[in-house]
Amino acid sequence: MKWLMCFLCIWSLGCKSDDLVEVASCNIVEVENESEYQVIWQKPLLVFGGDTLSSRSIDPIIYNDKIIHGSLPNIGQNSETFYLRDAEDGTKEWEWNDDSFGQTPFTRAQYIDTDNFVLSNGLGVYVIDILTGQKKWNTSINNPRPRIDGFDNQIFYTSKSSSLNPDTCRLIYSDVNTSDWKTILTFSKQDDGNYAPGIEPPISWQNDDNETILFFQNRSYNFSIGDGKIDLYAYNLDQELIEWQHLDVEENGNSSIFKPILYDDKVFFQGAKSIFCYNIKSGDLLWKKTFGSDGLLTCNSVIAEDKIILNGTLKHVYALNLETGDLIWDNEDASSENSGNMVYYKDHVYFISEGNGKLYGVNTLNGETILEMDSPNDTGSNGVGFKSGIVINPNLNYLYASDNYFFMCIKLLD
Repeated sequence: MKWLMCFLCIWSLGCKSDDLVEVASCNIVEVENESEYQVIWQKPLLVFGGDTLSSRSIDPIIYNDKIIHGSLPNIGQNSETFYLRDAEDGTKEWEWNDDSFGQTPFTRAQYIDTDNFVLSNGLGVYVIDILTGQKKWNTSINNPRPRIDGFDNQIFYTSKSSSLNPDTCRLIYSDVNTSDWKTILTFSKQDDGNYAPGIEPPISWQNDDNETILFFQNRSYNFSIGDGKIDLYAYNLDQELIEWQHLDVEENGNSSIFKPILYDDKVFFQGAKSIFCYNIKSGDLLWKKTFGSDGLLTCNSVIAEDKIILNGTLKHVYALNLETGDLIWDNEDASSENSGNMVYYKDHVYFISEGNGKLYGVNTLNGETILEMDSPNDTGSNGVGFKSGIVINPNLNYLYASDNYFFMCIKLLD
């Protein structure tokens, strides 16, 4: 059953301030099976000369009762701008822009560590004090794959000897309060059959001896023969040794950039077309599920209700049994094309399909599509749709998203 909802429509390319945008007219949006999703507030991403211009935000990040988002460079600017806002009413706390930064070119190029907003631009790392909006420090490090992550006040990053076809790649780390980088390990093209290495940032786990184990992948490529190779590692940071490894795991030589998922003594690794489940201690392969013509490249997976939920590159969302990999349900209705990220919340997963610009919600218990929402700024002919990723504040029951022009806060059902 469908209900019709009346949303505020803001196709007024003339926002001259950061004030809340006034309701201009009413846009009717069809929403599957729900009638209480409301846009609480929205802010223009990019304003120039009194006009609201097309832009794009990073995947937003929750920080206590605040929200961080960004916008691509304005005309005459060299750098992306980042904003800290009050999560409830959208009031701007600060904005940060540095001409030396440029912009974040890829997913997973930013994260929060305590009171630090950590950014990567492919040329270096920047650390911003969230409390003040001031830069603490930055450092220049060559890495055309600028994914970054961290834990326990440590930043984990990679450094390559050259941009396109590096001879070496190092996994490095630094304290978030300094720029004293140390090398954990180095992979060499010479030691790996002429495959140029490409380490991705790790995820960590504490073993029974309280030792830190890093799980990460090396996405390497042999340019002379045009072949990729995906290797998965479990590395003991305290003992400085590889606990276990699986080499060349994906038949097509490609993989998702998202980190492995650690859950219930298992490691779930997302390849290009296959999901792998390993024993976290021994590294034994417990099961593998391949999806044939569909892929798993563009969106992260999540654990929900004793299932692993996968968002396909085409038009499917899948739920698999955690113990066996057996298919539980397959949603073919939610267009998951080019979804940037997926968030689990209250028996549902939410994501944006950049294929059609809609915000989706899928019930994790049965796979039913419960939300199919257009941007409130879509008139049907202006090409406006949801873009980038989303995040949910569970304390407020708010979802944050952006379209081509506005960053917005949407109230979810209780």
